[in-house]
Amino acid sequence: MTAHIYVLMGGLVGPDGIIDSVGMTQLSHRLQKYGVVRELFWSDFDMVEGEIRALPPEHTIILIGYSGGGSRATWVAKAVYPRKIKLLVAYDPSPAWQMVPLRDNVEKALSYHNSAPLMFGLGGGRLVGRQVEIIEVAQQHLAVQFNEQLHVRTIEAVQLAVV
Repeated sequence: MTAHIYVLMGGLVGPDGIIDSVGMTQLSHRLQKYGVVRELFWSDFDMVEGEIRALPPEHTIILIGYSGGGSRATWVAKAVYPRKIKLLVAYDPSPAWQMVPLRDNVEKALSYHNSAPLMFGLGGGRLVGRQVEIIEVAQQHLAVQFNEQLHVRTIEAVQLAVV
């Protein structure tokens, strides 16, 4: 079974995600041994939706997003319903008011909720759904993507999802 891991970057505008999401790029490289990894701008969420719809149903889908990529991961999960999302991980998703509650097509979700983003109203979003595990952090929004404890936790969750 093939795993497809989509990493949606943060950023104030779509194309600046690579610049603003260096920590997520580092995570992406570490995830390559678990499946096909695609790094995309948060603004490419509609392209991710199309790719997921085109995949064979037996393939494993994992969505990981940071900042705007975290909120857009919730949009993707809703848009591809009833397609199963094995794992959704959101690193300090933003903006909080654009989060979409998860439906039952998402099997497991990790929400790295930041109680102190210090980023002019960005960050601080929280995943909502029965399958969500909330992990509290308190650090500047841009620093969350470099948090090694969160990366280790994400890698462990990905390992379990692709077994």
